[in-house]
Amino acid sequence: CLSSRADVSFIDRLPDDVRAQAEPLRTTFEHWMVFSDPPIQTKLRNLVRGHVARPSPVELEHALSARAEQLLHDGVSVGSLAVYDAFAKPLGLQALAAILGVSEQELRCADGWSNDLLDFINVEPSVEQTRRSIVSLGELRQFVAQLRDRDTLDADSLAGVLARAWREGVIDETEAVATFAQMITALLTIVGVLA
Repeated sequence: CLSSRADVSFIDRLPDDVRAQAEPLRTTFEHWMVFSDPPIQTKLRNLVRGHVARPSPVELEHALSARAEQLLHDGVSVGSLAVYDAFAKPLGLQALAAILGVSEQELRCADGWSNDLLDFINVEPSVEQTRRSIVSLGELRQFVAQLRDRDTLDADSLAGVLARAWREGVIDETEAVATFAQMITALLTIVGVLA
């Protein structure tokens, strides 16, 4: 089964100075599981399989229940409860952060990078959008490198699995960054937790 392809041929039509800077975007998208074929796709899919469901539903349920009770209490105390902003958004953030193995604040940063990457791939971007996407990819690459070196990272979280695989040479930097980018983009888009 062949994957769909990320059509980033528009990179070839960018001005020369931007085209050279945009090549890492092309390479990153070529390594997303959804846009790659075996053996790359198989290796990455096997690596993350089972880790998107972490932590266990019971652990997550208890943590989210406690947070929901606190959010409800806080909302009732101030006499207003805007359901999405005061309740659904914080719970969604907490759940995604637990699955990925990053903090909620880090997930907020990842949302910006995710949006810029999606804006780049979903439409033929302007030169300005391409430059924003280049910057976002650079920041995401630095973040994933920091995750690789983080001692306190939950080894069973998605970020922990990618970091360990990169440290052990199972995947390279491009594969680690592309897989993390695809996972945060997919999860944030599907859940729609950040506006």
